[in-house]
Amino acid sequence: MATGGYLVLTRAAWAELRPDALAAVLRGSGVRSVLFCDVTTVAAAKLLAPLIAAVQSADIAALVDDVALATSLNADGVHLAFLDDVNAAAGALSLARQALGKSLIVGADAGGSRHHAMVLGELGADYIAIADPDDARQLATVGWWAELFESPVVAWDVGDAAAARSLVAAGADFIAVTASIAGNVDGVIADLTAWLEARL
Repeated sequence: MATGGYLVLTRAAWAELRPDALAAVLRGSGVRSVLFCDVTTVAAAKLLAPLIAAVQSADIAALVDDVALATSLNADGVHLAFLDDVNAAAGALSLARQALGKSLIVGADAGGSRHHAMVLGELGADYIAIADPDDARQLATVGWWAELFESPVVAWDVGDAAAARSLVAAGADFIAVTASIAGNVDGVIADLTAWLEARL
């Protein structure tokens, strides 16, 4: 299967988006998953619900970063942020799975740690995100995971086309990029799609 795009939206980005506009720009793009971050209030959750529905209408998975809100917002799953303590990370994954069951996605950020990745993978994470500020280390870790394990691997916070091409070649199942303001969402989606299409 071709590498998919994974769009991360900060609250500053998604809070200003219109559902119809978001669905329109996502259709036909390379994005396969959208993560909505920083849902911290009831008002924000109410604002987010139509955006999640819009993403799903484009046949794209919509995730949040809060386990308690994933089901109430009818999201497709949750993304668990990186925790330095691997035991805490494992506990968070186990609790998320208990809360959400097997029908919803539970993805986990392993940072740049192979040990974290293996522990979280063994516990049944639906995907492992590899985030490392050092491009060479991220590339090596993504390649290692793709070669040895079956669970999908997401290359997190990819910064440019060259890095994306290398990570796709190394076996990344998803390339994740972040849009931090509403005004650059369209451009981020267009860039990500172009990076992926260059590898087809």
